[in-house]
Amino acid sequence: MVVTINYRLGLFGAFPYPELGRDVEFGLQDQQAALRWVRRNIAAFGGDPHDVTVGGESAGAMSTCSQLASPSAAGLFQKAILVSGSCAMRHEPGALAPGSGAVSTWLPLDQMHGPAMTAAANLHCSDLKCLRDKPSGELLAQSGPQFGLLPYGTDVLPIRPLDALRRGLFTHAAVLNGTTHDEHVQITVDGWQSAHLDRDGYNRVLTDTFGERVARRYALAPGQSPLAGLSRLYTDADWICPALTSNQLYAKDKPAFGYVFDDPAAPVADGRPLPPEVTPATTHASNIYYLLDNPALSGAERALSDQLIAYWANFVRTGDPNGTGLPHWPQAGGAQAQRLTPGATGPIDLVASHQCDLWAQ
Repeated sequence: MVVTINYRLGLFGAFPYPELGRDVEFGLQDQQAALRWVRRNIAAFGGDPHDVTVGGESAGAMSTCSQLASPSAAGLFQKAILVSGSCAMRHEPGALAPGSGAVSTWLPLDQMHGPAMTAAANLHCSDLKCLRDKPSGELLAQSGPQFGLLPYGTDVLPIRPLDALRRGLFTHAAVLNGTTHDEHVQITVDGWQSAHLDRDGYNRVLTDTFGERVARRYALAPGQSPLAGLSRLYTDADWICPALTSNQLYAKDKPAFGYVFDDPAAPVADGRPLPPEVTPATTHASNIYYLLDNPALSGAERALSDQLIAYWANFVRTGDPNGTGLPHWPQAGGAQAQRLTPGATGPIDLVASHQCDLWAQ
């Protein structure tokens, strides 16, 4: 049984205006209200209020992590699925564009007052009453990516989610958590293609940003483009290895299962073709097509889709993706994850294949 929900986004979902104090995360509160509705009502539809799986992809995975770390969500679910996002998710320096700084999904509440105050000033407001009197369209015009980050030190998120995991202050749920093989490729193209890096420029960027050790480990292979090299580095550092860190922490208390989805034939989610210098690649959100019984898939892709749907359904039913006729999926805890790929699904070592020893947090 599947329940989908709506929740507030952008400025309406998290608005850390000082006058609101610690009560600023309305989108996460909406999600918890929906989960409480499920607990009260799902039995009337034949569901079990004590066997609930919460899950999401990308920003939805960030929300799922936040709910795992939120004391007010305790008891509302027993299993969690995080697709392309984790509690250790972050963007390293340069990940978004040349010279860009490091970016975290979760920031201390006081560091996020500035964007809210700026939005209020743009609306010629100096207090909360003025903001509440504004038409929603005027408020929406002030929304933007700065309100896509989530504050902690709030009523909903008292501490940073990664710290909550390290201290054991989270909902101890069975977790399925992973990424695609090339999560960062489109972000790399958007941010770096105009820089026109050659091999020497690529080496300088890596050395100046991360040091000789990382530069050596991510030295370009023959025929590999600088864009492809940056995509590999930032996918490992920002996505795959943070997921491994999170799974190792989850696995201390409950079963956790990590994965890397790897099918470069998968559709590109936003429809934009990738430039040839970064292909083949398995892009962000491409695995969604394989989880929704997509009739456009055929052959090896159809078989992989059937495999993913079976794994996900088993996990929702039992807290374990394994089942009859499926390649064995080992639990997380060490360096292992499951590589989900056409015709060759099986365990991989993320330290050996994605340099996760360099990016341990």
